[in-house]
Amino acid sequence: MLAAISALVVLAGCASVTPTKASDVSGFTPVAQDGKAALNVLVDPTRQAAVEAYQKAHPDVKLTVETFDGTGLQAKMSLYDKSGSGWPDVVFSPATNDVAWASKSSGSGAQPYAAPLNQKLIPQSTLDGWATGSLAPCQSNGNTYCLRNDLAQTVTWYNKTLFDQWGYAVPKTWEDFQALGLKVAKEHPGYLVGQFGDPNALDVYFWASRCPAQETTDKPDTLKVNTSTPECTKMAKLLDTLLDAGVMGKQSYFEKGLDGSKVLMAVGPSWFGKYLFDATYKTPAGRIGVADQPQWAGESTASNGNVGGGVWMVSSHSKNLKAATDLVTWATSDAGFQKSAPTYPANKAAATAWLTNPENIAYFATDVKAPLQTAADQVWKGWAFATFSDQDPFKNVILTGINAGKSVTSLLPDWQTEITNTAKAAGYKVVQ
Repeated sequence: MLAAISALVVLAGCASVTPTKASDVSGFTPVAQDGKAALNVLVDPTRQAAVEAYQKAHPDVKLTVETFDGTGLQAKMSLYDKSGSGWPDVVFSPATNDVAWASKSSGSGAQPYAAPLNQKLIPQSTLDGWATGSLAPCQSNGNTYCLRNDLAQTVTWYNKTLFDQWGYAVPKTWEDFQALGLKVAKEHPGYLVGQFGDPNALDVYFWASRCPAQETTDKPDTLKVNTSTPECTKMAKLLDTLLDAGVMGKQSYFEKGLDGSKVLMAVGPSWFGKYLFDATYKTPAGRIGVADQPQWAGESTASNGNVGGGVWMVSSHSKNLKAATDLVTWATSDAGFQKSAPTYPANKAAATAWLTNPENIAYFATDVKAPLQTAADQVWKGWAFATFSDQDPFKNVILTGINAGKSVTSLLPDWQTEITNTAKAAGYKVVQ
C-alpha cells in the first residue's frame, strides 16, 4: 500500500553533497551520492507515524513512504537484488532477525542490503547511546547494521492488590518463583503465576535462563545448540513443576476467553503492562505492579529475556546515505517523538523521556522506571539472531509436546534435534 506521504518538498538547506568515494566508507561500496535525492521508506503501519513526524520536523527532505505488513521482507529484497534496482533507502522491520540476512549478500552478486552504520555513517558516540546489548541483533563481523527501535525486556508484572491482600512477596529468584507458585496452587487454586502456551514463552523463560538453545559463537555462520545444559534443564524442571501444579497455564496470555483476573503475575516483556493488563484484561488502574525479573539464586550475572523489538536499516544502495541515516537516527532517538512511542525505546535518552510520560507510567501501582531500566541493560546477549525463526522449533516440539501430555524436560532432546536440523537447513554450522 502506497501511503500517505508524498511530500515532495524541494530540498533546501542541503546543497548538493559531494559524491562519496568508495574509500570514504569502508565495509561496502556506496553508489555516487546525491544530497538532493528523495528517500523511499518502507515501514509497517505502526511506524508510519515516525516517518510522518520526521517529515514534519524536516520539511526540506523529500521522501515517500510505503507500508507493508512486516513480513516477507527478505523476498522483496531478493527481487530488488535480481533486478539491480528498487531497494528502499530505509526499512523498518518488526523482526530483529531480519538483520541476519540483510547483512549478507543474497548470492545474486548484489552487496548486502544493510549498510554498516558504524562505518563513518553514524558516529560511535551516537551508537553508544543505546541500552547495553540492545544493538546485539544489529551486529555482525564487527559492524552495526541497524538501529534498534524498541526493547521488550522481561520484568515481573504482578497484581499488587492481591499480593498485598494475601501477604505475598514478589519473587526475586526463580527458586522463589517456583515456591510461590506452589503456594498459590494450594492457597488460591485457579490463579496463575504464568502462561506457557505460545512461542513467546521461549524468550521469557529459556532466553532469560541463558539456555544455549540457539547461542552465538565467534563465527556468524555457526550456532551453539545444546539443550542438555543446566541453564536449560533447571528451567524445564521448574516449568514442569508449575505446569503439574496447575499454576502455569498452557494458553497464550492473549487467548480469547482467558480470564485475566486470574493471572496473579506474569514474567513478561515491558509491553505487557499496557497491552496485556490494561488494554486486554481491563484491570483497573492502580492494581498492577512491576518488579525485577527473577534470577537464579547464586548467579553473579543477571540475565533477562526479550520478546520483540523492531529495527531500522539503511540501504547500502542508497544515493542519499546522509539523509537516510539522519532519518533512522531521529526516529529511534529523538526524545520529543519517542516520549510518546507505543513501546519502550532502545535508545537510553529516549527511554528516559518515555518514562516521564504519564501515559506510560500513571496506570501502575508501583514505580516502573527502575525495573524497566534495569532490565533494559540485562538482556542476555548470547541469544543468536539467525536467518530462521527460533520460535518454530520451540512451537513444533515443546508446545505440541506438552499439549500431548509430555513434560518439558522429556522434550529437550527432540527440541535440540529440531533446532539443529533447522539451523543446518538454513546453512549454519552447529556445535554443542
